[in-house]
Amino acid sequence: MEVTEEGSKVRRVRTASAPYQHVQKTLMQANDGNANKVANHLKGLLRSNVLKLGMRLGCSECSHKSWYGLEDLAATLKCPRCLRQFNLPVDSPPQTEWAYRVLGPFAVGDFALGSYLRKL
Repeated sequence: MEVTEEGSKVRRVRTASAPYQHVQKTLMQANDGNANKVANHLKGLLRSNVLKLGMRLGCSECSHKSWYGLEDLAATLKCPRCLRQFNLPVDSPPQTEWAYRVLGPFAVGDFALGSYLRKL
């Protein structure tokens, strides 16, 4: 937690996934804006099972957004928070909710200290 000047606490919330655009922006910064290096870096992270592509979807019952891997996407999904089932919004599919999730030891908070994003 961080403390502001007024003394009130500001809580940082970590999500289990990062939006596609955020991952692209971070990789652009790590690779000096070189699109070819970014593409290769992302391919390497995906091939090494550091990142996995999925989609963040909001539960129609409790509104909590959760990440679902490609193999988990189905017509009916189960919310990990309220444990209720809800339908995938096929009539208006979200186009901007693609997200990557970190896997394995890299999923532990601050375990790798961002080392997998640094230049080689």
